[in-house]
Amino acid sequence: MQKLRNILLTSCVAMAGILVSAGRGAAQPATGGGEIRLIAQGDDMGVAHGFNVATIRAYKEGILRTANVIITAGWAPEAARFLKENPGLDAGVHLTLTSEWEGVKWRPLTLVPSLSDPFGYLFRAVQPRQGQPGISVKEANPSLTDVEKELRAQIELAKKMIPHLSYMSTHMTFRDLSPEVAALVQKLSKDTPVQISRLSNFGTLRTLNITQP
Repeated sequence: MQKLRNILLTSCVAMAGILVSAGRGAAQPATGGGEIRLIAQGDDMGVAHGFNVATIRAYKEGILRTANVIITAGWAPEAARFLKENPGLDAGVHLTLTSEWEGVKWRPLTLVPSLSDPFGYLFRAVQPRQGQPGISVKEANPSLTDVEKELRAQIELAKKMIPHLSYMSTHMTFRDLSPEVAALVQKLSKDTPVQISRLSNFGTLRTLNITQP
C-alpha cells in the first residue's frame, strides 16, 4: 500500500509540475465578457493523498481552475477540506459506479446489492472486458432504483462536505450504460442545484465558477 501511495504521489506531483510549468506566463486573469479558451481540470480527488496535494499545488502555482472529487473514496474527507480551504477552486462531485484500482478500493455509500461485487466494493469497470468476466457494472445489470439511490447519496454527501460544490460529472462515463442511466443523470441535475459538467463528459461547457487564486 505504501509503495502504491508513493507511486501515486510521485505521478500526481509530476502532473502538477507540468501544469505549473505550463502556467508560468500563460494563465491570464479572468475578465468580464472574455471568452474562455482553456480550462484545466483536476480529476479524481479523494482517491489518494497525492491526488489531493497535486491538485491544490496545480491550482495555486499553475493553471488548474476546477477539480472533481470521488466522494466515496478513502481520501475524500481530506479533498473536501482542501477545497474548503481554497474556495476559489471550482469544485464538482465525480459520481461513480466503479472502483477500478486493484490496490485501492471504495464501496458504495448505500446498500445497493446490484452495484456491489462479491467483496462489497463497486465493480472495476463499466463495460465488460475480454478475459475478465464479472468485473463490470454492465454484466451485473444493476437496477435503476439502486443506481438512483447511490447517485443521490453521493450528491448529498458532496453538498454537505463541499459548500461551494457547483457541478457533477460521471466517472469512467458510466452514463453510457444505457439511455435510462443517461436520462437519470440529467434528472438528478434538474432535481438538485448541482449542474452537469460539460467540461469533459458531455462535450460542451456549462457554467463553472472560475476565479484566480
